[in-house]
Parts: sequence; C-alpha cells; structure tokens
Amino acid sequence: MKQSLLKDMIHYAKTKGRAPLDERQMNTLKDQYVELAKSTILGCLIFIILYGYMDIKNMESSFNFLALSSSYLGAVTFYYLVRFCYQQVIGIDVNFEVLVIPALFFTPNLIMNTIHIIGSLFNAGKNFYYITSFLWPLYAILLYLGVNRVYQKGSIVQEQLLEKGEIHFRSRKQAVNYLITIIIILAMLPISYDFLFQTGLVAGTLFTLYIIWYYGFSTPHNEYILDENGLTFYKTLWNHEGAKLLYNDIQYIEQRDTFNIGYAKDKVLVHCKDGKEYMLFPENAYQFCVELENNLL
Repeated sequence: MKQSLLKDMIHYAKTKGRAPLDERQMNTLKDQYVELAKSTILGCLIFIILYGYMDIKNMESSFNFLALSSSYLGAVTFYYLVRFCYQQVIGIDVNFEVLVIPALFFTPNLIMNTIHIIGSLFNAGKNFYYITSFLWPLYAILLYLGVNRVYQKGSIVQEQLLEKGEIHFRSRKQAVNYLITIIIILAMLPISYDFLFQTGLVAGTLFTLYIIWYYGFSTPHNEYILDENGLTFYKTLWNHEGAKLLYNDIQYIEQRDTFNIGYAKDKVLVHCKDGKEYMLFPENAYQFCVELENNLL
C-alpha cells in the first residue's frame, strides 16, 4: 500500500511533541527552516528594492502587492515542502504547519496569476478570468497530488538507501544569490515593471512544476555519497572535479564560515593524508560532518 502524505500528517499530528524525530531528521529540519527564513527575508528585500525603484522613477504596475507577495510566498514554501516530503521529514515537527499551510494556500494563487497572464496574451474575455479564478480549489488539489507523489517517491528512495547502506547529501546551490543580483540589475534598466512581474510569475510557475517533476518523477542527483568504503562526490565547490575518497585516505575535516545573511559554517574542507584538499558545500553541513567523522573513527 502506497504511503499518503495526508494520512501520515494526521497520524503524526496525534503524537506531535511526544514522539521526537531522530537526530538526523532534526538537523535536516533545522537546516531547512533556516534556509526558508533566509529565502523569505531575501524575497522581502527584493520587493523593497523593486518598489523603491518604482517610486524613484514614478512608475506604477497593474499588479497589486498582494498578488505578487502571495505568489512569491507560495513558490518558496512549496519548494521547501517538496524537499521536506522527499526527505520524509514531516508531521511530528511542531512547525510543519507553518510550511504546509502557506504552500498549499498561496501556491494556487501563483498558478492562477500565471494563467491570467497567458490569457491576457490572447485577449481572453472576462469569463475566462472568472472561470480560472473559480478553479482555485482544483489548483490546490493538483498541487497536493504532486506533493503526495514526491512523498511516495521519497519513501522508496529512503528504503533503497537503507538497503545499500548509503547516506546521500545534495550540494547547496547559489541560484538564489544569482537570481537576486539579476532582478536588482533588471530593476535598474528602463523596462516595464509589468513585464518584469509577468516574467517572474511565469518563471515561478515553471519552477514549481519543475520541482514536482524533479523530485517526484526523476531521481535527483546526489553529489555527496557516504557508503561503507568512503566518500564519493561528483564535483567540489566552484565545480572542480570530484573524487572517490576512502575513509583511510582522509586525515580530518573542518567546517568553514560562509557569509550568507549571517555567518554559518556551511563549507566543509576535507584534508587528505596525501596533502590534497577538497572544499565541499553540502546541504546540512553539520550532519554531513557528523556522519563522515563517525566513519573516520
């Protein structure tokens, strides 16, 4: 019988606060909640900058702030909801509702606004906008089905990893920082802000559909793999060539600071006995170091 996200959420809600997660899940939760907070703050920063430029240039937009902000919040929270479900970290944590409710409540607004943009390109009438607005519950149901698919796929992957005796860590991405830089530069250019907002809404919808496919229908590429023999990674930080390191070849590891809206020890430097060093950038760096150090003992 396939797992159901809704049934498991109801089941775990009864034991909330009494059945704690294991250490690995707790560290994963903490790490991802911090990322979610950073992404939300950076989103507010983007809106402040955009509306500041609009005020300086005496420009206006046909998009209201509520539509844009709710769409952004939906895209961000839905992304982290998908990641939580893929890693099977749900239910017991008392803060989970802070993630799942806005993800399934605001993301349909993103879908609806994107459909309205597409309709405006074809000069759709008012009836089109009324019908697509009333279909809001359908968007929410389809999004839930997508998340549920990810949850089921994540369950299968976790079972496979247990059978192989492997622990996988994905590499952090710098896409958010690049995106913020691009948006700030575009805001300074003499282009229509309506066009900028339209592009952002469509891109957000495409991104939402992509992560459902990526986590639910494909196999995400794990760049750092710990197995019985050693550490395997396909590339290091700044896209240097990867390697296969046996535990006996590793002398020690250390965490390095990274400035990203506050200092955090996100980088991991691996020192080998032959003098080589590898700078890695895994998600949940603390847990990565704990698991790796346990194998070095």
